[in-house]
Amino acid sequence: MLLLMKEVEISEFVFTDCVEQMLKYFAEEGDVQTTVCMLVVLGERRPKIPEEIQDDWFISYLELLARFKLWTVSNTLINLSHLGSISMMNHQSTTINVTCNQCNRVLTKVGWLCHKCKSVINSCAVCHLPVKGLFVWCQGCSHGGHINHIQEWLTISKQCPTGCGHICEYT
Repeated sequence: MLLLMKEVEISEFVFTDCVEQMLKYFAEEGDVQTTVCMLVVLGERRPKIPEEIQDDWFISYLELLARFKLWTVSNTLINLSHLGSISMMNHQSTTINVTCNQCNRVLTKVGWLCHKCKSVINSCAVCHLPVKGLFVWCQGCSHGGHINHIQEWLTISKQCPTGCGHICEYT
């Protein structure tokens, strides 16, 4: 038996209680990944679930991603969000606080030396000279240096040039 279905444009598609119940079910089961992924796919056509609840689901999933240090995935998810409060997260707290490698003091002034202990702030892990331009670092061990020196080092070895033993990844 052949069933013929009328073609329905997406704009005509009406979400039923089924989609809403499915989203709530996944969220209640702790599967915020599926819940949030479905919300992203549904976009502006998502069911009439209050934005506060959707915010909670997004934040729960973003916290999960943060625990696994999946920063790039988290950033992509924030950019894909149709919720104003979530998409604004990329506009808040975009400052990186730099600390001295020797005394761990937060560096508040511009310069190449720590104002407390007078040590060089950004020295290259390969050549040991101050980095006065772009500084790249491993998010795992926080060591880094000149871009070209780190790139050259990584062609020879994957271990950190400082000898800390960390397998560095610069992406």
